[in-house]
Amino acid sequence: MRSDTQTIRDLLSSYRINDNTWTMILEQLHDVMLRDGKNEEQVLRELLEKIPSHYDVPGKLKYLKEELYQLRYPRYSQKKKDFEEKVRALKPPKFVQVIPFQFFEDSSVEIKAKLNSEEDRRELIAFLERMENF
Repeated sequence: MRSDTQTIRDLLSSYRINDNTWTMILEQLHDVMLRDGKNEEQVLRELLEKIPSHYDVPGKLKYLKEELYQLRYPRYSQKKKDFEEKVRALKPPKFVQVIPFQFFEDSSVEIKAKLNSEEDRRELIAFLERMENF
């Protein structure tokens, strides 16, 4: 294990973190450290400073994981954010999921819908028409 793993565990001691999450955090911190030339503790401290103080512990952990993921995968995170904003602007019905091609390697999308009524079918058709220039 890396030398500052214990320091990282100490910094996050108030968080309830399972083994899989620890592994993900440590790997992503290490990757960011290698790319940015900062040590893992420094990267973590910068992320922890960004967490809103009014968040509860699960909220802080979720925020930390999301920020670390965005830091580790900036281009993918931006593509995902842009995609989600584009879909949200189309106002899909609640029963419709728009799923991007894996890692946005293609411009195609998958549409999943659970139709329970004729009205759902009409809403789906209207939504698909709004997607014409997606």
